[in-house]
Amino acid sequence: MAAAVVGADCASDARVEPGQQQFSGCQGTPQGAVEPQTRPIDKAITTDEQKLADPVSPRDCHELANKAGLGDVDLSETEGHSDSQDDDERQHSGLLSAVTSEPVDLLTLRSLALQPGGLLKDPIRQRAWPLLLQLSAEPPACVQSALSLTEEQLRAHECYGQVRLDVERTLKRFPPGIDDCVRIGMQESLITLIVRSLAAHPDLHYYQGYHDVAITVLLVCGEDLALPVLAHLASHQLSVFMTPTMEQTQDLLTYMLPVFEAADPPVAEFLVRSEAMATFALPWIITWFSHVLPSYTLITRLFDYVLAAGHMAPVYLSAAVVLHRRDELLAVDCDLAAVHSLLANIPPHLPWERLLLRSSQLLHQLPPEQLQPRVDALNRARRQGEQEERERLKRRREAAERRRRGGVEDGWWVRRLVTRAGAPHWTLVGVTLGVALLAVTVHYWRLRAQ
Repeated sequence: MAAAVVGADCASDARVEPGQQQFSGCQGTPQGAVEPQTRPIDKAITTDEQKLADPVSPRDCHELANKAGLGDVDLSETEGHSDSQDDDERQHSGLLSAVTSEPVDLLTLRSLALQPGGLLKDPIRQRAWPLLLQLSAEPPACVQSALSLTEEQLRAHECYGQVRLDVERTLKRFPPGIDDCVRIGMQESLITLIVRSLAAHPDLHYYQGYHDVAITVLLVCGEDLALPVLAHLASHQLSVFMTPTMEQTQDLLTYMLPVFEAADPPVAEFLVRSEAMATFALPWIITWFSHVLPSYTLITRLFDYVLAAGHMAPVYLSAAVVLHRRDELLAVDCDLAAVHSLLANIPPHLPWERLLLRSSQLLHQLPPEQLQPRVDALNRARRQGEQEERERLKRRREAAERRRRGGVEDGWWVRRLVTRAGAPHWTLVGVTLGVALLAVTVHYWRLRAQ
């Protein structure tokens, strides 16, 4: 399958709503109101633009923010920045120019994606997301191989059952009000997309939350383009979550604590004392917030930001959310349950554009390489603590096993003399009588000797 950008003409103001792409549904179901057009994305990229390949460095992110006009904006004045119709029209015009220019101006495209409102509309995203990922015109061999799999081969994949279960539980992520027939077709398309993307990278492991990212990609890009985009995300931005263990994911979460230590020490101290650390942010980071937010428009906006700012953006955005809610956090009881209950539930009306700006500022002021020594120290301490806990549990299991087997170390002779109810065992009675008889015999022989 040629990796062409599928979508309606970006010059049109008509928005493609989620679910309007062509999905295989029930027989006779309309396949979509918008006739997709194809446009190759094999644009020549200049030498300077090659440096913009993901991941974006914090310095590049700051430069992009400055170019977008966000570098020195006061946080209190950011919300509503793009409310002006003139600003929207200028941004829309700039986006159209960025996605149609030859060669592609990735710097401008990324700076526009960082502006309030992001890429604005799904038809633009259909063209811009592959460009931000720098997908080639022809999909890689692994994607072409995955496309050739039959339905039987897909069903035989080791993750097929789990993927189906997860997709069937994701009704809230599908467009509201659609017919059941169309929804079932979209679910089947999503299952096929996820399994094919896993088959394209056999060394990667499915994780619960991957389907939340996949459905967003499918709704934005449509069936034809979704697989190259998702397969690229799996092997790059999401690969840290698709390892055999959660070790690398835990390492990534650790970056939040040094950010708190530098930006707001009381918050850092409170999270450490409560033992919550950053575990509450796990579903935020591994799904790019798509699992915890109800708004499709907001989710796609955050995807625009992450694709433009780099793979560390969800970590810094999570930190920005917590810092924004510091007063609420410091007011609750300092224990794991209370902190997790508060932070795991994101309020519906946060000032997301200000939070995105705050995230970009944190990424510039506290880049990952600057935090790396502290992160490494924290991860070593965490691993050491986990190892000590494993050893302690092992010793407890061994002690329990010895008690179960009646080992000498645990007083086997006591248990043999006493029943479970605590009453004397017949062995104890026999030993007592034997000792008494021996004492009488010794006493008798002593009397005779006298």
